[in-house]
Amino acid sequence: MERMEVDSQGNIYCLKVSQGVEIMDKKLNSISRLQGKKFLDIDKDEEDNIIGLCYESGSQLYIEKISKKDQKTIWKKEHESNEAPKLIYYNETTKTLYGLNDKGIFKYDDKGKIKEYIADVIQLSGLSDIYRFIVDEGEKIYTFGKDGNQSKLLSYAKTEKKEQEEKEKKEILLYSYYPEENYIHQYMVNVIRKFEQKYPDIKIKFEIHNDLQQINTELLTGKGPDILCGIYPATAYITKGAFLDLNQMINGDSEFNMEDYNEAVIEGSKYGDGLYIMPIIYSKQFCIGNKKLLEDNNLKIDIEWTWRDLYEIMGKVKSKGIYAAPQYPDKYILYEMFRNSLNYFIDREKKEARFDAKEFRETLKLLKAISNGNFDHPEAKPYPKNGRNLEIIQNNTLFYSNFYLGRYDFAHVLSPYSETLLLPWPKPEYGNTEVFFAYNAAINSKSEYKDEAWKFIKHLLSEDIQFYIGEDDFTVNKKAGERLLEVQLEQLKKRGYDAYANLQAFKDINNSLNKNEALQVPDELFNTIWEEIDLYLSGSKNEEETIKVVQSKVELYLNE
Repeated sequence: MERMEVDSQGNIYCLKVSQGVEIMDKKLNSISRLQGKKFLDIDKDEEDNIIGLCYESGSQLYIEKISKKDQKTIWKKEHESNEAPKLIYYNETTKTLYGLNDKGIFKYDDKGKIKEYIADVIQLSGLSDIYRFIVDEGEKIYTFGKDGNQSKLLSYAKTEKKEQEEKEKKEILLYSYYPEENYIHQYMVNVIRKFEQKYPDIKIKFEIHNDLQQINTELLTGKGPDILCGIYPATAYITKGAFLDLNQMINGDSEFNMEDYNEAVIEGSKYGDGLYIMPIIYSKQFCIGNKKLLEDNNLKIDIEWTWRDLYEIMGKVKSKGIYAAPQYPDKYILYEMFRNSLNYFIDREKKEARFDAKEFRETLKLLKAISNGNFDHPEAKPYPKNGRNLEIIQNNTLFYSNFYLGRYDFAHVLSPYSETLLLPWPKPEYGNTEVFFAYNAAINSKSEYKDEAWKFIKHLLSEDIQFYIGEDDFTVNKKAGERLLEVQLEQLKKRGYDAYANLQAFKDINNSLNKNEALQVPDELFNTIWEEIDLYLSGSKNEEETIKVVQSKVELYLNE
């Protein structure tokens, strides 16, 4: 049950986990259901009409007031995705409907149109996730939610702003781009609040953006935010001068000690000699090895393994009905392996492509040999990890992809194998790319508040802040990472795992990372290349055709 509302006659409106609403009487007998739509939240007005936050297949979110008498629509209002609420609350005394979204809490007019915001997201800091909110007659706000591992109830009262003090503050505009992920944004709200308390002369104006095209337009025309945080592709911003080289700030800051941070991921975030993006938190795609099955077949492997090693291992167990991995959709593992090989063949700074070289020809042949061999098991899927499927995974596959994770303990907890061997995905024959996926921060080269922006980035990298935001991600700050790792080791031991079995491998892999995903070949270019590779792997194109088309398309892209 997600929520219950009780009307004036004692009838109970139950919002279920399945997003349906069932109406029951006082004796909990079912009376009826609200049909034809899914509900994310509900409330009722003073006349017992239901107000629902709803959606239907293919529709935008909308607010609908539904008559208690005949369950017909009284009014209905759709909202654009950037204004759509996640929760609603109706105050029956003031007859006012309120909504909560990533920007803050706002009130509606009597037709479901947003009237005004009563609190922005920065003013509501204190919780990493809000489950429920209430607004009383004086517009005092109460929120219930999660702060780290604790549940908390917080209240917020209106205060009079001192206009002169606000005018004297330096205002930094910060955009955060992380589509479909809300947890980091709520962390950022609380981090900003602490920063403003520490630096009362600086105000951070925080805006969540899901439209990368708008950000592109602003930054590439010399406008945009002072700080851009997020998971955006960074190379175009760097080459067109939109980002400041942070080496300028680091070299002039005696308080910043590079040894306090994971130097591998910072080095891996450089473009040439310049550091234009600073990783704040990050995750890595690990490979989970079936230690027992590997040992039973006398197969030795370490974190330096390559595509060639994978191919040879497959050959040794093929006759036993053992495969490399479960069958992932759309050649997922091959897709990711090939993506990590591309940096060797593309020099974006020099605008050169080397797909007509013998190294690429060898890469193609080896990739096809892996694809055509006993690579993915025809009966094993990544999920579910139970029943017959789990039995096949455990007895007939050697490796399992855990996608991107930011916690050491999850590699053990999410492993389908009885004994786990932690590995990176195999390296290509040419090149040595170990990719990590980071939430980055950059300073606009046109910002008039570069020093203040740098203070905020250092705040994000401080030990306590990193410990706070790194609950589900790896931290760049070493001490914060050590503290979080100790917590995770204790949790593993309590669950009965051999917590230290893969610890050294984990540390070695973490220290070998050398390429920030934000500096990888952009999606539009990679997908163009992969279309040709996919045709080659399926036999629709031969090697010579594939090489010629890929070389031509990449050269065209680099010289646009």
